Amino acid sequence: MSERRRRLFLIVLVGALTASVAAVVDWGGPWPALVVLGTGIVAGEILELRPRGRAALPLSIAVIVVLTRSATRPEFWIVVASAEVIAAFVRMGAYGLKQRAGIFLARMLEAGASLGAFLVVRELLVDSDPRVRVLCALAAAAIAPILVADFLQALRTRTLPPLYLGRSADLALVTSAMLMAISERGIEGQVNLGLWGPVLFSIPLLAAWYSFERLGTARHTYEQTIEALSLAPELGGLSPRGHAERVADLAVALGRQVGLGGEALEHLRIAALLHHLGSVCLDTPAEGALRWDDVAMTSAEMLRATPALAPAGDVVAASTRPHRAPTLPYAADPVTPTTALSAQVLRIASEFDDATGGDTDGVVVANALQRFYAGPAYIYDGRVLLALERVLERRGIAVARV
Repeated sequence: MSERRRRLFLIVLVGALTASVAAVVDWGGPWPALVVLGTGIVAGEILELRPRGRAALPLSIAVIVVLTRSATRPEFWIVVASAEVIAAFVRMGAYGLKQRAGIFLARMLEAGASLGAFLVVRELLVDSDPRVRVLCALAAAAIAPILVADFLQALRTRTLPPLYLGRSADLALVTSAMLMAISERGIEGQVNLGLWGPVLFSIPLLAAWYSFERLGTARHTYEQTIEALSLAPELGGLSPRGHAERVADLAVALGRQVGLGGEALEHLRIAALLHHLGSVCLDTPAEGALRWDDVAMTSAEMLRATPALAPAGDVVAASTRPHRAPTLPYAADPVTPTTALSAQVLRIASEFDDATGGDTDGVVVANALQRFYAGPAYIYDGRVLLALERVLERRGIAVARV
């Protein structure tokens, strides 16, 4: 039995025992049902939807939406706070106490947003049809914590989450949460299933979670394959150790700084990891090292052979060009503005690492920057050079004056 299954089994077992005790002590009262929902929140914190490039969305959000409608305000906060405290200690992953406390506060903010959105929309539509009122209030209650999670993620990463990636996770969570809440209470008390409703309509949500887990596993395998390929030139002595990883890290930071995001940022990361891959297919000339143009074009040709990697290959190929031609623009093999900007980011990140070798000494960094600014203005994009200085400053790397 996996660790996740073991923890879920213990959570459900303890929750069932606690609900049984509550049923004896508070027979006919609300607490047995509230204990069951609280157990659902704890279990939902272990099961998360992980859309790429965005904050993880725990399935507990759906149970919280049910609570916004079925519990009084004191009951809501008691159940949510108690469940999140327990979840902080049983959460999967190597989290420290500070991190667990931060996640607890984030979850409480998300729960507050859910409750607040539900109450506000319900009051705004007080004169509307009851069905419209309930549906809109529950939709708002389900969407609000997702927006809060994205906002907190943006604060942590200092970049806006993509608007179009991973929204199928939002759809699965919002619709399941609404179905669970409506089935539990019905509309105006009619045709309700009680606790059987949330249990029944949690099945599609669990199916969505399983699909995202499988997709995440496939994605992880894909990324590991890319990282393994990036090590081939280094293991063969054709590029410095750690070069690909450092370039990818810097390129992603520069890309975010100049406004790249979503798929463009992902293609840039892959291009940075694999921009030296072509060197393994070329013979080193007797008179010296391989020419960068030959390496880049061979790498691009290899990447373009796979449709999923072709955009990254375009970025690598375009990195051999200057920012703009000294006289006339290129007439052949045009590239999109996004690809051209990504190529400049890759070129500057790679040449910066070549010049510094990963050294963060102020004099070394200053010499590398001076090398960029000393060249002709048409070679490097000034926007990317400015972004490089800002990224270095944000990382606390002091640039010495030379």
